[in-house]
Amino acid sequence: MGQTRSGLMLSDKTLRLVPDERRASARFLALVLSSSHVRSQVDSLLSGSTGQGNISQESVEELRIPDIPVVDQRSLVEVLDELAEAESALEASIAKLRTVRSSVVASVIPRGHELGMLAESTGCATSVRWVPVNEVGSVRMGKQLSPGSRASSEQYPYLRVANVLEERIDYSGVKTMAFSDGERLAYRLEPGDILLNEGQSLELVGRSAIYERGPGEFYFQNTLVRFRAGDGMLSRYAQAVFNCWLNAGVFVQIAKKTTSIAHLGAERFGSLLFPLVPLAEQRRIVDLVDAWDTRIRSSEDELSKLRGLKRGVMDDLLSGRVRVGSAE
Repeated sequence: MGQTRSGLMLSDKTLRLVPDERRASARFLALVLSSSHVRSQVDSLLSGSTGQGNISQESVEELRIPDIPVVDQRSLVEVLDELAEAESALEASIAKLRTVRSSVVASVIPRGHELGMLAESTGCATSVRWVPVNEVGSVRMGKQLSPGSRASSEQYPYLRVANVLEERIDYSGVKTMAFSDGERLAYRLEPGDILLNEGQSLELVGRSAIYERGPGEFYFQNTLVRFRAGDGMLSRYAQAVFNCWLNAGVFVQIAKKTTSIAHLGAERFGSLLFPLVPLAEQRRIVDLVDAWDTRIRSSEDELSKLRGLKRGVMDDLLSGRVRVGSAE
């Protein structure tokens, strides 16, 4: 809820609620309507398709909300506003940490030769050799999905673009298709494999994450490119390089764009020049990345606890289990 411009119209899919300020403040109603107690009522009253449910004006009028004196409503809003401010401050702090982390990592990753340019490297590595990506590890496209892949009784889980986010893999919503014995050997994922988005929007092509589940537990589709680090190469260092390239727009420069999707291309990716540094230097960079990730995870854990506290306080206050004046 906030300021709205004059002359704003509502569509037929929008209901307007005008509060009676003698009974309930607008801020209080906004909090109540977003609470789990009321959202569960809304879910039970939805009609229409699964993808886009509808709720009638009559159903909204039947929603049951806590009858709390206006003076207590103001106190409740103040308590939750304080928690919301703390949440916003922590979110801003995490965003800043991520920005600084990206800058620090970029400053220690040698750059300047990825596309074969003759510029001087801007990295801090003491010794670097520029070699094609496909010489420091193996590069492979995943299996193409076909109607026959869904018809077989032997189905195996595979990862696709929707599962590979920036530096993490989402294992929910995993689909299955058929893989022959030979295909299972070729497309199986091993811990430490890096998956990069082959087909994506131009700014997200090349987004990558490290696979850390069990060997052969998952396979991968041709919308992804797999990089498997070779001898003398740390996956975490390679991932840091690839993420640096993503942020610097290196993948955008080599991607081929169709009508709506950009393609990385295994051959184009494999020909990029990779900054191969000694193993000790790789470990130093990985340790630096780990230190920043630990700081960020700590703040994210703190944010998660704060959000849980906020939800709990809201539910307790709205249910009457805790008096407004005693909430902390």
